[in-house]
Amino acid sequence: MILTEIKIGKRGTERTLLFDDGSKLRTQSGVVAEFGLYEGQELSEEQLQALKEAIGANGAKQRAARIVSAANISEKQLRRRLVQKGETRQHADEAARWLRELHLLDDRRTGEAIVHSALQKGYGERRIRQILREKEIPEEYWDELLRDLPSMETAVDKLLRKKLKHIPPSREEAQRAAQSLIRSGHKWADIKAGLERISAESDWEDTECLPELE
Repeated sequence: MILTEIKIGKRGTERTLLFDDGSKLRTQSGVVAEFGLYEGQELSEEQLQALKEAIGANGAKQRAARIVSAANISEKQLRRRLVQKGETRQHADEAARWLRELHLLDDRRTGEAIVHSALQKGYGERRIRQILREKEIPEEYWDELLRDLPSMETAVDKLLRKKLKHIPPSREEAQRAAQSLIRSGHKWADIKAGLERISAESDWEDTECLPELE
């Protein structure tokens, strides 16, 4: 098969390869340089297959890089997403390994970012663990990531004051606020302590009306 034309894409690194049978392949300039391609070149079937394989592997790497740059994602999630988008498992594995070697894919570092984001949102340890599981961060990193979590006192107080529209609150309002913090992953002991702090500040003495939610 003869390579009749190499078109430069709108992006400087993009190339479209046109062949004499009317077919075309899209790739990056790096692949063109790697294979030493030029217009008028005749490619054997073996060379063409090797070119297609290289194009596929490179495309998976480019897609993987875009995914990683857009969001905090674990290696396991990245591999699955690449396959879902049509990449072969082999190319997905190669792309993940490539990014890992470039230190652009690191489950421990991703876990740190996830924990930081969760703390900024006021989540408690239980919810943070759930997010780490959902994001498929390997459990071997969990103990280290959660070991130095700050005291939840500030987060609990902030969330309670946001949820409680009245101080002192009604029994029902206090119960709803407590349930909301439980869903955010906070421990009942921390919530109760927060309610007691509010009680001390506002001369509210009705915290005993709240159920034991542990």
